[in-house]
Amino acid sequence: MRINQKSELAFYERAFKHHKDRRERRYGSWEYTPSKSVAEIVRKNKLNVGSKDKRELDAGCGDGRHIQFFRSLGFSVVGVDFTANSIKVCQARFSRDKSVRLKRIDLTQRRALKALGMFDVANDWSVLDHIRGKYFKAYVKNISDAVRPGGFLILSEFDRSIPGLYKGRNYKIIKGHYFRAFSVDELLKIFKDFILVDKKERVLEDKINKYRFNTVLLKKPEK
Repeated sequence: MRINQKSELAFYERAFKHHKDRRERRYGSWEYTPSKSVAEIVRKNKLNVGSKDKRELDAGCGDGRHIQFFRSLGFSVVGVDFTANSIKVCQARFSRDKSVRLKRIDLTQRRALKALGMFDVANDWSVLDHIRGKYFKAYVKNISDAVRPGGFLILSEFDRSIPGLYKGRNYKIIKGHYFRAFSVDELLKIFKDFILVDKKERVLEDKINKYRFNTVLLKKPEK
């Protein structure tokens, strides 16, 4: 682990606190509810079958809502995040669960996940759309390499239809976040070595802010 992007880390630490405060005020138990697209894709495609023997990587685990979801299905879970505050929240939340491991990792550094081994399922919920351009290739390689041959990658990212979010720019700063937006086709081009299994397009995941997401389930070919 090498956290050396001090200014960006400060951005994400402030953003995590800001959005956590908003969730507590406006969303109630939102942080305990998984993305409906992720939950539907996992169940529809029976990724939970035999899950007691499977490992799941939760990239950018935040408050741990998807850690909780995958644990409820029987997966052992490794949650990773850039911010210390996120890891502290999850450590408190899952302190009694020996099947949850938590690591503070900068996913834009080369081979950031190598020491954690490979996973049957990796879940990226709105992480790729927060990665700045100059770190993009490193992040994509890290998350791709973490999936075992025959394993699955779930990506759920901002759709371009969000008002004011995407206006022909690669990204822009909003309250400390770096935002990008992707169509399903763009996600498939980025992860061209994976096979599309399922998709859910332009699903409204946040009614208050009217945020829509594109979610894809990709499979890594067997070697």
